Amino acid sequence: MKEFETLRYRVQLAELNEVVVAFLAEVGFDGFLEENEGWMTASRLVGGEQYRPLQECIDALPCALEWSSERVAEQNWNLAWEQQFPMVEIGEHIRIRAPFHPIGTDAREEFAIEPDMAFGTGHHPTTYLMAEALRERSTGKTCLDFGTGTGILAMVMLRFGANNVVGIDNDERAIRSAKRHILQESNSEERAQVYCSSELPEGPFDLIAANIHLNIIVEKLPEMHRILSSGGWVLASGILENQVKTVEDAAHKSGFLCTFKQIKEGWACLGFKKMD
Repeated sequence: MKEFETLRYRVQLAELNEVVVAFLAEVGFDGFLEENEGWMTASRLVGGEQYRPLQECIDALPCALEWSSERVAEQNWNLAWEQQFPMVEIGEHIRIRAPFHPIGTDAREEFAIEPDMAFGTGHHPTTYLMAEALRERSTGKTCLDFGTGTGILAMVMLRFGANNVVGIDNDERAIRSAKRHILQESNSEERAQVYCSSELPEGPFDLIAANIHLNIIVEKLPEMHRILSSGGWVLASGILENQVKTVEDAAHKSGFLCTFKQIKEGWACLGFKKMD
């Protein structure tokens, strides 16, 4: 039976949250679940390729944490996580729920996500911002979901009129979850393709959704510009409010014009249009 090490933590300096997430991801942690009052929970498989003693990981961080950890069996971890999965309502049009939640009776479009510790359940402000922005911008587009996680953003694009969506992620566990969700939403492999990769596909794409780490966004902006069709868009999140200028400057240097910005709970969603 697989055993997971769980880490529940809170960063003393909120502006370093993304730095901590990026570091912990490099040492095998994934499925970062945001709780109340700044607490986060993540897990990693005990004995995995990137396994490194937890205390050593904590000591290597550039900031102090409040934290606790335990080891749990896989099925117990999944059950505990499901119990922390509330429904999420995004704006007036979208609801994200788990299969064990009752189906709503109003006019919201509902998306059923199975809790399994992959990224992108809709609970984080960045997923909320991206889903709301994509609802209005997906119709008739060929789209890329870069860092698809559970596949929720790809599902939103498909539901709201995208012609085709490609979802990629470099986490094999996330891809298993994304395939299940996205292919069920698309009802056809002709409208959706999902695969494990850290490299961007050739395109061309009309719209790229990138809810990923700041450093990856900045690094990949020139390549995203190359694979976009004329006048194409990048919608990017995973960006703290005080990091917006950094991303805007990098986007401008890569040939983009920033025409959209929304802020929620200190997190930003930015829209960049390709300038030909």
